[in-house]
Amino acid sequence: MPNQALLAWVEQQTGEKLGELFADDEGTQPWAEVNAIAAAVCKALGMPAPAQLAPSTELTAVPRSDDEDAKEARVLPAAVLGLFPLSNQSLLRDVEAMAAGEALAGPVQSFVRVDVSLAHPHTSTAGDRISNGSAPTARSFSDERLVSHADPCQARAVRLARTSRGLVIHGPPGTGKSQTIANVIGDHLARGERVLFVCDKRTALDVVQYRLEHLGLGKLCAIVHDAQRDQRDLYLGIREQLDRHRLLQPHPARGDPPGARRGGCHRRRVRRPDRVGAEPAWRGVVRGAA
Repeated sequence: MPNQALLAWVEQQTGEKLGELFADDEGTQPWAEVNAIAAAVCKALGMPAPAQLAPSTELTAVPRSDDEDAKEARVLPAAVLGLFPLSNQSLLRDVEAMAAGEALAGPVQSFVRVDVSLAHPHTSTAGDRISNGSAPTARSFSDERLVSHADPCQARAVRLARTSRGLVIHGPPGTGKSQTIANVIGDHLARGERVLFVCDKRTALDVVQYRLEHLGLGKLCAIVHDAQRDQRDLYLGIREQLDRHRLLQPHPARGDPPGARRGGCHRRRVRRPDRVGAEPAWRGVVRGAA
């Protein structure tokens, strides 16, 4: 399989189009495909074409960066063995499906079709008209569910995130983008909604997750860096949430009224001695429900 990223880089740097290259789709002529790619790349870079590669070609070691031979551009018959997981394989499949003509839906349409724009208002599944967020909205402090500090611009971004089909928040480092994302997530959680936060960089996920954990929302979040390795921690977190929810349910057999342990307060009896060395006596202590 040719390195498509390398071929695109060569075309961009040289301004030369490599054209249609020989493709061994059946896997019966791999060396012919390798030789065609090597010849096309060398021609675009103005390098002499290497000798024809074949199964009998001896492999050479890749020179070190400080060797004299490494300063000269050339094609080497070398190989690298290793395990290279395709972390973006699902993204590649989505792009291939789009190229094959699969029907598109959602905001992605605005990126591949000129007649569709995120600026157009749309209708939600409930039939409600949703604005595009371009019209100015009055700020209502009583309606805000911010979990962290926010300036007027950040608070407006949180409000727009409730109804906008697509929203781009841009700014240099240190301007509070991660803080705004944490506020957006907290705002949706406060309204009983779910949020899927996806990012290409692991560090960005960790920063937002740390903020939510610090704000006391860590129990409501699950972070997945690797779909295979993080399965156990994800399932344990879900189990912990279900167990906690079960413990918070009212117990009719004990005489608890419905909802007594969810909203308001409940009475719990603990043993506390009146003074040092005295027998403990029962006292009623009122505590807020968890």
